[in-house]
This record gives sequence, structure tokens and C-alpha cells, in this order.
Amino acid sequence: ANEASRISAIYEMNDEDDNLAAPCIETPFRAAVGNAIERGLQWIRDTEANTGHINEAQGRHNFLAVLALLGKPTCPGQPGPGVGYAGLEPSDQALVTRLIRYLIDQEESMTNANQTPYVYVAGGNLSALSQYITTGGPEEIGAPVTVSQAIANGVVALQNNQGNIAPNNQGGWNYGTPNASGDLSTTHFAGLGLSAAGRVIEGAARGLP
Repeated sequence: ANEASRISAIYEMNDEDDNLAAPCIETPFRAAVGNAIERGLQWIRDTEANTGHINEAQGRHNFLAVLALLGKPTCPGQPGPGVGYAGLEPSDQALVTRLIRYLIDQEESMTNANQTPYVYVAGGNLSALSQYITTGGPEEIGAPVTVSQAIANGVVALQNNQGNIAPNNQGGWNYGTPNASGDLSTTHFAGLGLSAAGRVIEGAARGLP
């Protein structure tokens, strides 16, 4: 928890520096982009509707919604760091918390490191959870485990299921347990998640291809 707090403080300082260096500059194009982003975020709000998930009840797309909300631009339509959890409105913070709680509960590798992960979801979840915790999200959210513990569990589950099968799967991933030939798309998601988790869990990114 202390490490997560330290990283969050660094993020906030960097965010402040970026905002000072790049003040919000409105243009018609950026306003249009900002409006499009807001419409997308409103779709997430309407679709979730206090259920804890979007699209389907397994919560496999939740990480996409979380990343979209946390990545809401500080300046509408302008490149730069997203607002993160701390910068969201209270209603959106509550929405993100529901989505996080649900994705932890639904993907078994988040609560049990010995479970075989659904690699697409486990990798995406780690990306969302890491962004959430390093931008001020609380640890205790009523899930079966804390957010940091969910990250740690997901890291171990992915590392335990990395391929080491010559000649076509030396360092890759598949949908679950490793096969003789690695899958590029699942490997992408695993690498994305483990790289993000490296901001929270030391050694999370070791062994990446």
C-alpha cells in the first residue's frame, strides 16, 4: 500500500508538471474530439447502469471501460495524461469502483494465483488495476481481495502460464495454458498487463519477450 501511495504521488506531480507545460488550448477539432470522448464515456455510464459490468455479465470487457474512464483527458481533446481516479467526478469514481470490484470477482486468477488465467482478460485487468491504484484508487473496495493483491495474483498466474516450448513458444502466451505455438494477440495482452503491473509489483515484467 505504501509503494502504491508513493507511485500515486509521483504520478500526481508529473501530471501537474505536464499541465503546467501544456495548458489547455481549445480548437474546434479538439472540442469535437472531446465531445466524442464524452459521448463514449456516457455510453459506459448508461450501459453499466449500476450492474458492475458492461456488455456481458462475465465482466470480461470491464477493463476497457475502466481504462477509458481513467484516461479521460485533462484537457478535452488534447493529448496528455488522463485524469486518473483522483481526477474523476465522485459518480465516475463510484462507477470505476464497481467495475473494478466486478472484474476482480469474475476473473478467477485475480483472487487465486494458482488458477489458469483467461489471458486476454487477466492482462487487460492488470492494466486497468495498475492504472487505478497508481492514480489514487482505494485498496479496499469490497472485493474478495485488495486491489494490490489482485494485481499480485494476476502477475503470478500470467508468469506461471508463459510458454517455454521450443521452437515456437519460447516466452509467449495462449488463451490459458501454454501450447506448442504461442499466440501473438494473447501475448500482447499479457505483456501489456505485466508491464503495467511493474509499476506496482516489483519483478512483474521479468521474462517479457
